[in-house]
Amino acid sequence: MLAFMLLLADSVIAPGSGAAMCNALAPADFVHAGVPVTKLNPPHVDDDGASVYCDYGSTAGKVEMDVFYPAAPSPADAAKVEAVTIRETQGKYEPAKIAGADDAQIGTAGASALFVCRRGTAVVMISVPAAAHAQLYGLARMALARLTP
Repeated sequence: MLAFMLLLADSVIAPGSGAAMCNALAPADFVHAGVPVTKLNPPHVDDDGASVYCDYGSTAGKVEMDVFYPAAPSPADAAKVEAVTIRETQGKYEPAKIAGADDAQIGTAGASALFVCRRGTAVVMISVPAAAHAQLYGLARMALARLTP
């Protein structure tokens, strides 16, 4: 447990850091969780570094993480970004409990399992193949832990 906490301490990610926000979940994190990921493809950065779309190479299907940090100037406005993110995936969601999150939703859309969570002004969306649905909780906890409060 101590080694895990030290890893997180060395992996803190600042808001608005663009492609560096993809480090919230490295390919090895997915592999450790049981999602076969081979690499991080070149990220797509928007909003002057406040949004990044991270796409991972995987033999199992589509694996993606989107980080909006800061998603908005206030937590209340970030909740609106979270709602838009959920709406745009057109998935079926239900509330989820996750330590460190102000809100979290887990769902499915087509062949993907989805997790959208928010803490403060950070919003994270993780998409993995539906067979990896159970791994989403651990991946989301790890991503949130690496984003500075």
